[in-house]
Parts: sequence; structure tokens; C-alpha cells
Amino acid sequence: MHYGWVDVLHPLILEDFCPSLGHSFRKNDTESTEDDTGSDEDMVELFAEVISGGNWLVVINGLQSMEEWQLIKSIFPSECSKGHIIIITNDESVATGCVDHEYQVLNVNDVALPPSMQASDYYGYGDYKDAARSMFLSNRIEIPHDVKSQHEVRWTLEQIMYRPGVTSVWGIAGVGKSTLVRECYDHFREKLITHDIQRSAWVDVPDPFNLVEFSRLLLLDFHRPDLEAMEAAAIGIMQGQDPIQVCRKILGQGRNLVIIDGLRSTYDWDLITTALLSQPTTKTKIVIITTEESIAEHGAQQQVHNMINIKCLEDDEAYDFFKKIINPELLAHLNGKVDLAKLVAKCGGLPKVVSAMGKPLNWLFWEDMNDDFMLKLETDPQFHSLRGLLSWMHSYFDSCSDLVKPCILYLSVFPASSKIRRGRLVRRWIAEGYSRDTLGCTARENAQNRLSELVKLSIIQQVTNNNICQVNGFFREYIVSRPMEDNLVFALDGRCSPNTQPTGQHLTIMTNWQRDKNVFEGIDFARLRSLTIFGAWCSFFISIKMKRLRVLDLEDMIAIKDDDIEQIFLNLLSLKFISLRGCRNISRLPDTLGGLRQLQTLDVRFTSIVMLPSSIIKLQKLQYIHAGTVVLPDDDWTSASSEDGDGVTSQLPTATSAELEGRDSSISSGWPIVQPSPEICITESSAQAATSSEAQHCSMLPKVGWASKQSRTSVVPRLPKFAPITWSLCGSRRDRKTCSVKVPVGIEKLVALHTLGVVNVNAAGGEAFLKQLAKLTQLLKLRVCGINKKNWQLLCSALSDKNCHLESLSVRFDEDCLDDSFKPPETLKSLKLYGPIRKLPDTIKGLLNIRKVDLDMTITRPFDMHLFLKDKLPLYGILNRLCIKVQGDHKIDFSEAEFNYLDRVVNVVPRVLKMDCSSQLEVSLDYHYISRGVLVLIIQCSKGSFFRVSGIFGLSSLPHLKTVWLKGSYSEEQQAHLQELVDGHDKKPVLKLEPLQ
Repeated sequence: MHYGWVDVLHPLILEDFCPSLGHSFRKNDTESTEDDTGSDEDMVELFAEVISGGNWLVVINGLQSMEEWQLIKSIFPSECSKGHIIIITNDESVATGCVDHEYQVLNVNDVALPPSMQASDYYGYGDYKDAARSMFLSNRIEIPHDVKSQHEVRWTLEQIMYRPGVTSVWGIAGVGKSTLVRECYDHFREKLITHDIQRSAWVDVPDPFNLVEFSRLLLLDFHRPDLEAMEAAAIGIMQGQDPIQVCRKILGQGRNLVIIDGLRSTYDWDLITTALLSQPTTKTKIVIITTEESIAEHGAQQQVHNMINIKCLEDDEAYDFFKKIINPELLAHLNGKVDLAKLVAKCGGLPKVVSAMGKPLNWLFWEDMNDDFMLKLETDPQFHSLRGLLSWMHSYFDSCSDLVKPCILYLSVFPASSKIRRGRLVRRWIAEGYSRDTLGCTARENAQNRLSELVKLSIIQQVTNNNICQVNGFFREYIVSRPMEDNLVFALDGRCSPNTQPTGQHLTIMTNWQRDKNVFEGIDFARLRSLTIFGAWCSFFISIKMKRLRVLDLEDMIAIKDDDIEQIFLNLLSLKFISLRGCRNISRLPDTLGGLRQLQTLDVRFTSIVMLPSSIIKLQKLQYIHAGTVVLPDDDWTSASSEDGDGVTSQLPTATSAELEGRDSSISSGWPIVQPSPEICITESSAQAATSSEAQHCSMLPKVGWASKQSRTSVVPRLPKFAPITWSLCGSRRDRKTCSVKVPVGIEKLVALHTLGVVNVNAAGGEAFLKQLAKLTQLLKLRVCGINKKNWQLLCSALSDKNCHLESLSVRFDEDCLDDSFKPPETLKSLKLYGPIRKLPDTIKGLLNIRKVDLDMTITRPFDMHLFLKDKLPLYGILNRLCIKVQGDHKIDFSEAEFNYLDRVVNVVPRVLKMDCSSQLEVSLDYHYISRGVLVLIIQCSKGSFFRVSGIFGLSSLPHLKTVWLKGSYSEEQQAHLQELVDGHDKKPVLKLEPLQ
């Protein structure tokens, strides 16, 4: 018997149909020793030979019209006594038109399918590609998605197949768990003899669970390679043989490999283990595939190393996958007519959804696919394969707790694919009342726990680092598609009719909304609690009717002016959260700020504000003050680690302020400074012209310390009224006025403060602030700059006070004055020290709770680095970023014996290693020591300097390297040297360039 399966492509090309069927016959021929790589002519000959010769079975999937059937029918002989054709279609008229008798039509909705064949998430996705005959006989149709981010997961899966025990693979529905495991499973089965595995089986857990049915499926799959044995087992079951007893016997003897796909409860797993694994075995390998982390933990007996989490694809990976599976002609036709990148982003990185989108559709259908995306998936028959996933999605949301559901719905406030700082979301939730103080837990801790829960649920995804997140595109589309009574968020988007009178608690103004004053004034603001604006600013956005507004988020409103802020503070007295981050035309905060007595969060970073008004001390509920225009130049080390491809060279893209401030690191050398300028003024009309995504990105450039200078040069002139940019070190007098803020006398009266920074303690009033710092007993995060020998002891005195409970401290030194008088509290978890530091004090070793350290280091001889690090940190695994500034011509050899102490911990950090090269610097790396954990290597070159990596291994001794970043004044020779090293690296890291203009 010959088996063939073919998916009908649209439009149907008969010349491609026959070769495809020939390839399928070849793949499913277990007796053939040839591969399926023959030419199309060979496959056509094979097709003709099979059809005219022996017995055959052909499945034609996706037939859409009788015209297609007439074309396909013409290539088969009129008398098919030895063959059989099965047609799968969604159109009843096509189904009845293809057969001679009505009884030959089968509607699956009218049939009581056995549990193992019911529609569920276990059905695969994508166009057909089977690895072996077992796949043809299976109820699964899958397409592998080979993406770079999953190479490590695939390697891990292949390795666990060799080890006995239980491993759990978990992730949300549609993420591709079964596909990845199936690839490894099929690859492993090809080598069963060499691995001494006696039997292997893949079983889909029946729904509802039935132990007898489960055992029957398991037993039959054990015998799948031998059809006669499989038939004998089936006959034995029909004659009364107990499949549970037979499976228990098999699992208790020899080495076996079992994949259990679709486990839905810990109770079901306990039934399986009790009935089938009651006898201890050290030879059988079991892999559980499930959508729930709790089930994965239970199956793996809480052993984290036996759990593998399959995550969603990044947007760029999903788009690359989409382009591989879509018809090339259709892709070419759609380019420029449909925003395919936006469409794929809505798939949320779920290969199952991306694959469904990649199926050939009428191109007219694609043109409005971005509109009502979720409605089309739920109602259009072309997406019937997603019904199980959508059903799972509905139950997934229903199962969330009542405390989490409002937080989920709240996420639709932010546009699709937008990057969100975790702190921004947490503080908004607190201000909205979604997170409150409870017994033994603060509102902040509760909000962070809920955010972590959403990350575990994959509704929120981490982007680049732990402080930047993004709402999963597919989940967001599902959220915004829910009825209004379930969704408290409404958005002004596109063109809205004046007759539309939206109401709700949270209003979002999207970038592409046509700023229609009549529509806006028709909104009922009585219930409005939050207002979030993206795109161009208009003064009519603030209404006296918004008396109950708690959250005002104006981040990156480049056209907002000081007068607008005055009106906001006069009219919106109930505000608890206000973000003016990135509003660079704001140069001062008016004294009316003191009227916002409910205010908890004030974010004025990346503005031109250099002084906080004295009225701020009236705000007794204020908890968070974020100020200053500082951007850590290597804040982007996480962004820099994103890969453009295999070893390609790229200029760095621009970024939003969220991407800039992903980490809460703040102070270092070489960032752009926004000069406060009273004559800065951008009209609403000019801002309106900047509402495109490109213009918005351009608007971020003056505060981007990491964007390509070339792109900066080419774009900034288009926005001539922006503040000028200067580059300097934090220690300069000019810089201290703009990188941070002065605080008024009496700031210590804000006893509720949790976060404060960046404070310039070398400015007027700085010493008074340090003397009173200990009175801020609730302060958890502090960031200061301007530390020198005169004020150093004042800072040390405040840090060593018994009332100091800081968890995060960031200090920028103007002078090298760090010594053993530095005794921060034991509660410290994050420490960042920047500036001309030559030696670390021994007192740091006593910080046993510290989990992350960022350091600048200045050395004049190679051995200084050894002295700088040795026995200074309580754990070497906590060093997150290390910047080494070498003075003079030197060679540094990381492989020398004095660095052996760095090998005590697996996965040694720093994750980011920066070499600040001012002369001739040669570095030799080694596989075993400090270089092992480096993900990003940054080389900062000064004029006339040169950086070279020597040694036989080159950059290959950095096995996990993702990015090499070359900055400053470097030569073409320098660039070519690094490009050669990057090209020779196994992981093909990306080389990013930022030349100094």
C-alpha cells in the first residue's frame, strides 16, 4: 500500500501538485531506501507509477472549489479500483460534489469521535511535512520552525532523551511544544538500536482522561514499527487482554522512551504513575508535554532542571518563519499592500497561529486582515484549525483569579508591540488601586507578584532584560476583542465618529487617531481614572471634567510645554501618578505641584528639569521621584544583544525611552545631555507631523546614548527645534547641572519615599541632603552623582545609619575616593559604582544579600585587574557588568593563572564586558575563566587607539557571545579585525557599529 498526503495550494498549480504527491509517496514508503530529494520529473514518474500500479491511498487536504477538483481529478485514472482518495474540505457543496453517493460524505460534527481523535491543541499546525510513516498515520500535521532562539532548547531536548527519568516540557497552547519534541523524538527513534532502547511510544492523552484508553493507545504505539505486532496487540485487546497490565509489564522491563502529550491535571498523572509505574525503574525515559507549569512541576517532582519551558517566538523570528511558509508569489503580491509585520506580530509568536496565517488565502482577504483580526480567526472557516486554541484561550482567561483579571484587561492601554517598563506598570497598578497593601505584603510587592504571574502565563513577555516587558500580541488581540462590559479600557484610534460616545475608566489616545476636538469633548469623563496618550500632543486633551483622574501618562509628548503642565496641576488634583518622561520641552515644575496631595509617583526623567520646586515637600504620599536626563551609555547592552542575523553588521536602531531605561542603571560616562533651553518650542502642528512611527522614533534620538551616530546625524536635522545634544562625562561641572536634579531643603520630610534619583550632591544643597538622608527610612532605591572627596564621608555616614534599608544603590564618582568607610546596609541587593575607581573596598564582601553588581574599573597595569576583583565580592556570579578602562599600552591575558579564582562558579558573569581603550590594547581570552559568561562585548575606542583580540581561540572563547559592539573613533582596520573574529564564531554574534562623528 502506498500512502500520500498533499495540501492544496491556492491558487492551484497542477504542475506542482503531482511532484508534491510523488514526494509524499516516497517519504511514506518504508521499504524504499531512497531519499525524497529527487527532481520534480522523477517525482512525476513515481506518481504515475504508483497510480497506475499497486494499491494506494491519497489524502487531499484543503480543497476549496469544484473547479479545483475537476483539475485534480483529471490526473487520476477514471477507474480507481485499486486506489482510494480522501478529500478534506470545509465546504459541504464541494464535499458532496466530489463523490458519487451521499453516503460517501462524512461530516465530522455528526460523528462521535473517540477521545484520542477529538479536536484539541494536540493537532499540529502548518502545511504538511511528515518525518516518517508514523507521522502519516498520526492525527498530527506539523511543520518544524527552526529558529535561532530555540536551538538551545532543541539541543537540551535531544540530550534528555538519553537520560532515564521524567522531564516536563511546558508552555502555552500553540507555542510548538509538540513540534519540538516530535522532531527530537523522530531523530532519536532513527537511532534506537545504537542507544539500546527497546521500545518507544508517543501517546496523546485522551480527553476526558480514561486510563484504559490511554493504555490502549500507548500499547499500540509501542508496536507501531511492526504492523503485524500492532495488529496482534489490537486483537488481544478486543479479546479481553488488559492493556494496563501489558503496558506496566513493558515499562518495567528494558529501556523505553515514552512521550505523553497533553497532560491536563496532576490527578491524571498520579493515576498513570500508580497504574503503570508502580515498580521503580531506572531505565525508562518519560517526557510529559503540558500547558500548565504546576503540572510540569508535579511531573518533574519539583526538580527545575527536569523542566523545559517553551517560549513564544520573538516578533522578528515569527516574521521570518512566516516568510518561509507563505507562497512566495503571494508574499511578493502583498508586499507594500498589507503590513505583514504588524499582522504577524498579532500572532503573538505562536507558531500555530503564524502557520495558519501563512496558508494561501485570497489576497483580497489579506488586505483587511489587520482589522478585526480576532473576529476573523474566530468566525472564518479558513482558520478552523485554530478553534481548539481559541477555546483554550477562553478557558485560560476564565481560570485566572479575580485579582489578576483586571490587570490583564488593563494591558490593552498600551499599543501592540510597545515596550513597557515593569516599574511603570507596577506603579500605575498601585495608583489605580489594582494592587493594595495586604497583611505582610506591600502594594508594590503584590503588584510585582501579579506581574510575575502574567509573565508565567505568557500574557506578558520579557524583552531584552528583566525590566522591559511586552504584551503578547495574540493575547492583546483577544483582550481588545472582548465585549465592552468586560473591558474597561477604550481607545481613540483611527477615525472616530462624533456620534461615538465612549465611556469607561481608562482612555488611551493612539498615535494614528485624528485629533478631533469635537469627538474628544463628547466623551463622558465622569468615570475616567486614567489617561494615556501616544503620538502628538494637543492642549485640549486636559479637561476640567477629569476631576477623578488618578493616572496621567504623557511619556514622550515632545510638544507639551510648561504652560500645559501648569494647567494640569491646577485642574487634576486627584492625580496619584504622573509621567512626563521624555517631555524635553519642560524646563521647570510649577509650585502648583504642591497641590497634588494624593501624588505617589512623579517621573520627569529625560526632561530639561534641573531643580525640584520647594513645594514638593508638601506631598506626604509621594513614593517615587525619577528625575535627571542621564542615560547610561551601555543601558543598551540588553538591546545590543538582539541579533540581526548570522554575523551581520548593523547600525544600531533608535529606541523608545522604555528601551533606554529598561534597566534601572543610571549613571556612567558618555551619554547625551539635553540642554535646558527656554526658547525650545515645538508647535502642535509640527508635532502633529511627527505622528508617524518613524518620526516618533526620531524624536527619541537626542536622549539615546546608544543609537548610531550616523542615523542620528541623518535624522536630527529634520527636527531643528529640538534641544541640542552634547556628549561629556558626568564629572564635568556643566554635566552635573543637567544629568541630575537639585533637591530642595526639607526633602527629608517626604518620609514615604521609596525611590529617589538622580540627585546631584555636588550642587548647592547637596551636602545638606546627605546629612538628612538617614531620615528617609522607607527609601529603598537611591541614585546619586557628583561624589568626591569632600562629600564622600557624608554619604558613607548616611549609608551606615541603622535606619538605612536600601535595596538598590547607584553612585557616580567624580574622583577616586572609594574606600573601606563604604559600609552600605546588608539589605542591599543591587550596587552600581561608576567613575574612576581603582580599588574595591573589602567591605563589599560583607553584602551577603547582593544579587547584582555593575562596576567601572580604571587600571594602569594588567595585574591591577586581578587585585581589583580578587576576594572582593561575596559571590562572583553577581557581577553583571564590568567596564575596564586601561590607561597606556598593555596586553591583558584573561587565561593567566591569577584569574583562576574566577572559575569557582558555573556561568561566571559579567554578562557585559566593556573595554574602554584609549591607546593600544591587546586582550587574550580563555575558555575557562572570566570570559565564560559574557553575552555582550563592548569596545570603546578613542582617537588613535586600537583594540586587538589575540590568541588561538579569538572570540570563540566567549561561547555565549551574542553581540560585539564597536564604538567611538575606530579605524577600518579595527572594524575588519572584529568582523573577521565575529565571522569565525560558532554562534555568529552580530557586530554593531557606533562610529563617532
